[in-house]
Amino acid sequence: MEMTAVALAVLGASCAVGLSSLGAGFGIAYSGAAMSGAVAERPEAFTKSLIAVVLAEALAIYGLLISFMILMQI
Repeated sequence: MEMTAVALAVLGASCAVGLSSLGAGFGIAYSGAAMSGAVAERPEAFTKSLIAVVLAEALAIYGLLISFMILMQI
């Protein structure tokens, strides 16, 4: 591969990790704030509201997997 193709692949992998982590951070922040408000009113709703936080965290994991796939193609 050319050097520019490798540089673009590394740039794409770093963008995949960075942007997915940024999006997951915002998602965890918003859903965590909503979860704490809901649990303060109804403590039995803890497990239902925890699912939103876990799904937002999965976004960062998917970005990491995509970056590994990109880097394995170099």
